[in-house]
Amino acid sequence: MKFVKTMSHNKRELNLHIHAWLGTNMAFHANSHLGHQQCCNANSSCDLHHKVLRDLPRFVKIVEVGPRDGLQNEKKIVPTSVKIQLIRKLVSAADTKDGFEAAVAAGAKEVAVFASASESFSRSNISCTIEESLVRYRDVTAAAKKHGLRIRGYVSCVIGCPVEGTIHPSKVAYIANELYNMGCSEISLGDTIGVGTPGTVAAMLQAVMSFVPVGKIAVHFHDTYGQALANILVSLQMGINIVDSSVSGLGGCPYAKGAIGNVATEDVAYMLHGLGIETNVDLNKLMEAGDYISRHLGRPLGSKTATALALRKLTA
Repeated sequence: MKFVKTMSHNKRELNLHIHAWLGTNMAFHANSHLGHQQCCNANSSCDLHHKVLRDLPRFVKIVEVGPRDGLQNEKKIVPTSVKIQLIRKLVSAADTKDGFEAAVAAGAKEVAVFASASESFSRSNISCTIEESLVRYRDVTAAAKKHGLRIRGYVSCVIGCPVEGTIHPSKVAYIANELYNMGCSEISLGDTIGVGTPGTVAAMLQAVMSFVPVGKIAVHFHDTYGQALANILVSLQMGINIVDSSVSGLGGCPYAKGAIGNVATEDVAYMLHGLGIETNVDLNKLMEAGDYISRHLGRPLGSKTATALALRKLTA
């Protein structure tokens, strides 16, 4: 009995040692696995970060539409002197000395043609059908090319129309292709009533890019539903590097009720800079231009970025 008891005791000790060893060994393997998992997670995070940013352009050209598209929907009449001062402030916000001097020497002339992907909107905005507008623009662009003028084409209602509702991407692609064949150096695709989302924008861009080189395409978003920056981001990921915007979010459309201003240039610049994308835009000077025109119009700043940075300065 004593022998059995001793064996039983030794067996318990052996089991304890085995369990202790297994516990230590399992802990070692668990720690090793955890370390490996953390390493993999770190690598995955790096890969994910790289995947998100790798296809973004290094430089984006911001086309400021505030003095025209931005002010067209303002009820208060803006004197020409104020418009000139606004334009001067906007020019000073961009590092475009060489380009500006070259443009002045060349006459700085450009022709813009405005088409629509919506038949109803075309009739209300430019008083003709889509096909009638294209006939007119062929004559205009032909004359412009004879005089060596640059041509920029615009397509309205690329996602939705205030009358017709959803616009099929194929309609947008057709108009964009026609403008491209006319010789437009850039074609700006406008979400006139701001109903686009990253999903609908991606589908529209894919259709257009089947006919028009990506380097010729610009995007023009209104922020009615708060989707403008998200739509710009997905556009960048698809290769677009030209973005229209309006200082202090000025704008709207006389023929599209409820379509609030264009996306604010300050917000676009802030996002692009945060992504490490060059714009040659001085955000502080841009904010000065936005503050200038907003004060004249007697309205609050239309840029969330400008509002936040202004408050930071006040509380600093």
